[in-house]
Amino acid sequence: MVSGRRSGWGYVWALIVVVHMATSRVAASESRTRIETPWPTQELLDKDRTEPWVSYESSSYIGVHFLTAPPSIAGVLKESAYTIQGKQDPAYTKPQPPTSVSYRSRVLFAQLLPSANYLAPMRHGYHAFLQLPSPLRDGVNYTVSVSAGPFGAARSFLLAVNERSQLNTNIRVNQVGYPLTGPKLGFLGAWLGCSSATPPYAPVALKLPGGAGATFNVRDAVTGAVVFTGTPQLFAPPVTIDNTSSPASPDLYTGQRVWLLDFSALTAPGRYHIHMARIGVSHAFLVASDALRPVLGALARGVYGQRCGTALQEGFLGPWARTREEECHADDAEVMPVRPPPKWFTDKMPLPNPTPNMTTLPLNSSTGSYFLPQPRGGSPLQAAGGHHDAGDYGKYVVN
Repeated sequence: MVSGRRSGWGYVWALIVVVHMATSRVAASESRTRIETPWPTQELLDKDRTEPWVSYESSSYIGVHFLTAPPSIAGVLKESAYTIQGKQDPAYTKPQPPTSVSYRSRVLFAQLLPSANYLAPMRHGYHAFLQLPSPLRDGVNYTVSVSAGPFGAARSFLLAVNERSQLNTNIRVNQVGYPLTGPKLGFLGAWLGCSSATPPYAPVALKLPGGAGATFNVRDAVTGAVVFTGTPQLFAPPVTIDNTSSPASPDLYTGQRVWLLDFSALTAPGRYHIHMARIGVSHAFLVASDALRPVLGALARGVYGQRCGTALQEGFLGPWARTREEECHADDAEVMPVRPPPKWFTDKMPLPNPTPNMTTLPLNSSTGSYFLPQPRGGSPLQAAGGHHDAGDYGKYVVN
């Protein structure tokens, strides 16, 4: 029996990380041959932020984000603690408070090991979302002011609205790309926290600017030319917050309303992004016959890197994984003794088992054992091959 820690979900996350790393490498290696967009296609990673920041959620919502916990959530939710002013916008010539405020917090980063850059075991983000009395105007600069009440220190932020170049991750796309044929779907939605400090909480979901008449455009990521126009379709969640069947009610588990952005009819190869008026633009993405090739390559490398009982070669791993010059676990598997079983086994699975047939067989009267006949404990087993489990070197039947 080969012992180890069971972490099947970890294996899934390991593959996801490999895919992320692989696609980043691919993007870097292909920058010489692909025309890049004129703006950054990756937002600043929140885990690396050191100062508060402001975000354009839509023309009707602004987000203000802090790295220190507020003294009280009730203080964060006070509309009088915030003002928005834009001298080029008649609605905001004088500072205006928001009509309502919602709040949420989240873990931005959890370190694996201590380092000079990440001394705190966790980094948190504390986010207030301001619903505005009037829509913001494209091309206008606004000053967003926060008093000392909500987060302990007064701050002012400059928010420059430019919807044609403003990345808004509330528009979600496959950043790797889409094949020429088959479904091509994007999504719009965001959970903007809750507007109440105590239960019952009141979740706030992003609203669709323009309502039923809203459209979205798929544009060439370099020239800006519109290549496709579609209508957002509200996705009806299976379970809503208010337990109704109304598609307009937010989803129970995410707190969001989600709109489907279907551009499957676009089959011309190219590099594009989605643009929505009063929202902004999505990440750029590729439409090509081999758009998903980096994902396939990353998955293959990820599975190869998990191999047990074989040496690993750098040429198949890529630049982000270590090699293994010698095969591992070639002859170190052995039969677990069962007469008696080891203490670690009986501590977790006592005999006789209080839940019959869950981990052992019924008692065999002829042998006096709860186990099937097997070689003597400690006998070597031929168990080479298979794959390691996630981040450790355990190996199980499912691997």
